[in-house]
Amino acid sequence: MTYAPGWQHDVFVSYARVDDDPLPGATEGWVCLLVESLRTLLAQQLGRAERLAMWRDVQLPGHAQLTPEILGAVRSSATLLIILSEGYLASQWCLDEYRAFVTQAGDDTRRVFVVERTPIERARKPPPLDDRTGYPFWIRDRASAQPRTLGVPMPTPAETEYYLRLNRLALELAGELRRIKAGTN
Repeated sequence: MTYAPGWQHDVFVSYARVDDDPLPGATEGWVCLLVESLRTLLAQQLGRAERLAMWRDVQLPGHAQLTPEILGAVRSSATLLIILSEGYLASQWCLDEYRAFVTQAGDDTRRVFVVERTPIERARKPPPLDDRTGYPFWIRDRASAQPRTLGVPMPTPAETEYYLRLNRLALELAGELRRIKAGTN
């Protein structure tokens, strides 16, 4: 059962596996931690955890055919959450997921949410993602001006900027799911 009626999944998470490899000392990968935290905040926003259906490819059984399973899941999802990174841009699978979603969504690009794990130049983002602010989960170090991904290797309670950005993402994604559920444009 989903929050948004008429869809098999409320949120499809599209990410490069390289972005979810845990660093030494971390028990889970960055994407896994982000998605589980987002799931909790979305459930709180929407009022029902059991009615929220999020999908990412760790749910596939070992014997599943990847292409039909993944493309079927992305096409039957109300929203798409992209974890944009160098790994995402280098992955043909990720770009195929994105194209499959955009094909079924048509002009309704409000249903696409982009988390920037690392800074990506605007010209390198696939259209229409090149015209979005997205949800940057990185900051520039004040001393070196080098980018740093928030929450690496794991978010800590003291890293308030990570949680502020996560909360904004959850609020806006919940708002979009409410809009979809209400059937409004």
